Amino acid sequence: YSGDDVLIKAFESGEDIHTRTAREILPLENGVVTSNDRRTAKIVNFGVIYGMSAFSLSKELGITRKRAQEFIDHYFARYPKVRIFFNDLLKNARENGYVETFMGRRRYFPDLKSNNSMARSFAERAAINMPLQGGAADIMKKAMLELRNELLEKKLRSKIILQVHDEIVLSAKNGELNEVVNLTTETLSTTCQLKVPLVTNVKTGLNWYEMNDI
Repeated sequence: YSGDDVLIKAFESGEDIHTRTAREILPLENGVVTSNDRRTAKIVNFGVIYGMSAFSLSKELGITRKRAQEFIDHYFARYPKVRIFFNDLLKNARENGYVETFMGRRRYFPDLKSNNSMARSFAERAAINMPLQGGAADIMKKAMLELRNELLEKKLRSKIILQVHDEIVLSAKNGELNEVVNLTTETLSTTCQLKVPLVTNVKTGLNWYEMNDI
């Protein structure tokens, strides 16, 4: 959405985006990103795109509001096109009364013009978040439809049994596992052509406890 060059380069190179953000916005000891640094960066990454305020971020991270605001400011300084995108998005949302995912699905936000500041602020955060989270949901639904059609076309007995956020759970029949893994990976990775690659990770196992990465 934002077309931010730094973020696009990180995704294209396969770099872990949370580790990248930690390097960009946090003061690191000896330049090493610890697991706690990555966790902080992950919360900032998702917090910013969810429209989280400095107050909410400070509570989430257990830091002062001033420090939280510094994290947010550093984020936008390192990824300037993200802020431009958010500002343009809100401007258009106020003018049109709605926002759209990249597939054209709309959601209306009448409270963007509310006289109640709390209602208006909530609508602004939701409007910023909708194209991102909504776009991800659109991708997943499209991928599930395509995967189901592929399974049927190839006359496989394996089935999609569950979807949780950005995860699809399948029940693979004996003798079909490798084909289902390849089919799922290919379908999810190519369902939409974006500016950055769609990376698909697969785990297999007889139960949740025995799941292993492929």
